[in-house]
Amino acid sequence: MEFSIPTNHKKYHFNLVFFGACLLFILAFGVYYYSAFRTNPGYADSDELITIGYLLGVGHPSGYPIHIILTKLFTLLPIAGTVAFKANLLAAFFHALTLVLLYLVCLKLIAQISSEKWSAKQNEVLQIVTAFLGSFLLGFSALFWLYSGINEVFPINNFLGLLVFYLALLWEEAVRKEKNKVNAKEKRLFLATCFIAGFGLANIQVFILLLPALCIFLFYTLINTKKIQFYFPVNFLLLIVFPVLGFVLPTLLLFPLNARQADVSWYFEQNLHGLVKLITRQDFAGFIPEKNITINNAYMLNKIDINAHLQAIPNYLIHLNEHFSYLGLILFVLTLVWLFFMQRKIFYLLTPFFFFPGFLFAVYMKVKPEDSQNLVNRAYIGVSQRQYLLGEVFFAIFLILALWILLQLLIRYFKFKYKQILIFAVILFLSLDVWFFLDNKQMGINRDNRMAWDYARQVLDDAEDNSLIVCMADFSCFSLFYMQEVEHYRPQVKVLTRNQLLQKHYLNKNPGQYLAFNYRGNPFFTADMISYSLLNHKVYLTDPSIYYSKYMGFEANPFFLIPKHYLYEITKKVPEKVESYDYNFTQKLIQQTKSKKDYWARSLNDYFANFHNVMGIIYGHLGLKKEASQNFGLSAQLTPDNQISQNLKMKLNFYNGNPYYSFGSVSSSSAELLKISQQQFQDGEVLKAYDSNLKALFMDPLNTEARMNLISLYKVGRYYNQAREEIFNVLKYDPSNQEAKKALEDLPKE
Repeated sequence: MEFSIPTNHKKYHFNLVFFGACLLFILAFGVYYYSAFRTNPGYADSDELITIGYLLGVGHPSGYPIHIILTKLFTLLPIAGTVAFKANLLAAFFHALTLVLLYLVCLKLIAQISSEKWSAKQNEVLQIVTAFLGSFLLGFSALFWLYSGINEVFPINNFLGLLVFYLALLWEEAVRKEKNKVNAKEKRLFLATCFIAGFGLANIQVFILLLPALCIFLFYTLINTKKIQFYFPVNFLLLIVFPVLGFVLPTLLLFPLNARQADVSWYFEQNLHGLVKLITRQDFAGFIPEKNITINNAYMLNKIDINAHLQAIPNYLIHLNEHFSYLGLILFVLTLVWLFFMQRKIFYLLTPFFFFPGFLFAVYMKVKPEDSQNLVNRAYIGVSQRQYLLGEVFFAIFLILALWILLQLLIRYFKFKYKQILIFAVILFLSLDVWFFLDNKQMGINRDNRMAWDYARQVLDDAEDNSLIVCMADFSCFSLFYMQEVEHYRPQVKVLTRNQLLQKHYLNKNPGQYLAFNYRGNPFFTADMISYSLLNHKVYLTDPSIYYSKYMGFEANPFFLIPKHYLYEITKKVPEKVESYDYNFTQKLIQQTKSKKDYWARSLNDYFANFHNVMGIIYGHLGLKKEASQNFGLSAQLTPDNQISQNLKMKLNFYNGNPYYSFGSVSSSSAELLKISQQQFQDGEVLKAYDSNLKALFMDPLNTEARMNLISLYKVGRYYNQAREEIFNVLKYDPSNQEAKKALEDLPKE
């Protein structure tokens, strides 16, 4: 049976379908408009994308030019509200459009399995009711609804993914209408499908997961209709050319975006090599000191682990159950089986579109179970779940087909009259929609959620004028970027990240202000930024990374971390008095009701539990047990199922403080640390000498004697490239230094 509608009912069908599509968009967009975050969401990359979109810069690899430009357009909407709210409406708009496409796709598919019992008009009305009301099962599902109010790349991805499938369905319909040649409409649809496939890949690269499904769709149709010979060789060539065009044309927009040199914008060299490096995500490859791992291929972030991949299967099913219930899973499986035996063509065309971006990708990503004892586990789950959205879109098609098949079985075996089945369908589908709405509204409605906004303002208020805040985590960095760059809040405080590319344009425009040298990677870049800035500014951390705490010596070796409300001040001397604080933001976070399904929102509790654990440890070092106990108590309230804070609080009773953290304690000087390093080297303790020499430079990055000693250590270890880099650092501030010039001449190539 073909997709086409009987000729004498086409006008009626079009008018009713068009009315349903318009009504669906208005209702969906209205709900999403009401639900959307009114401020910066603080979810994953959202605040970064809003900030960069507002500034018209380049996003992190692969750049996201389509999303950036559309975000900028939405920030110009002439409506009341923050820039973030306007940007979030981008997600509302494209998810509402996605539901319209879902409705149209399902109309095409259920026409294949429609009953002939009633008139064409009656069948069409029942089909439209099913597709219309069924679309809200996706619209009110937890994750889809949540990301309908958050500026992220995935709503556009979901729309383009479903658009490719819809265009492919229209093309398949055109192919079957004329068997002996490729007609004009068929060719236009073929080229449009191929172009949008490449365009979607330019939006976000996980779109590539749809390409195998699309190829299966195209070749199955051509083989099944015996028209493959009409597509060889010219149209096969176009099958390659048009996706490439769809990808390349928007990608080239990255050049003018990069040329703007926005203060927050991912830097790449303004040439073809730089562009290729960006879009192939090479900046994410290499050694990551914080994790002590080397990534050779930025696309293979996960090592193949058969056991972990197998364990991901039940975890992904749990994920689908959380968002669509056991009933949804059962209906999905039954529909798969029914289609395989009763509608083999639909099975072959549709199933790959769920299998590749949904099931297979989730298994590759190794979906993890929740682990309350790991304070980064829920953040990982929350970030990963966004990437499963496209699979959920196609999962929803199976659910809507299941509802239609159910109606057909009722008609066949229970002899329902038309009005009875129509009323039954409306009541059943509305009941399911209401169920999904009530079950997921806590996760979907975020109009009053201002946590990222409040956090960013509090942190900026905590910092003194002319100070530097160094952020480590995405949540802290991106929310602070938004507050400063978009809302222009407290510009007298500077926020910089450890990422050397995200603000490189700003640093290039302000040489010598926060960086002494031109280190190309971490940990040297971040250590230089902190140590050099300490010469002229107060420096604060938002997130005391364990790695940098050890590397730079933030536990009285030689620096001290001092509590400053929601910041840690890096100092060279413990003050005579340390303040205690009321953590009102934390109390608000504790009182906030969160959906169990919203792992990212719950991960904020974990993030601040870790913050208060560290703050409690520092107060413990200072011998301030009351303040330490207060912080451990807040941590326990944030994550009552985690044992870390409770264990720390118990140990506090037997801890009398760190003697090196006594009030008034002063760090060793750069000269003293250098002498220690030289003595350690004489004693044959080369690694300890290197560590002490680095800390001598952290205390005074312009100490030429310490840097020349570091060069000697590099030469002993035959690290000649590092030695050469440090010689140039010496000559930058002391160009007439003869010792450095001689060392450069004598240095062999590595």
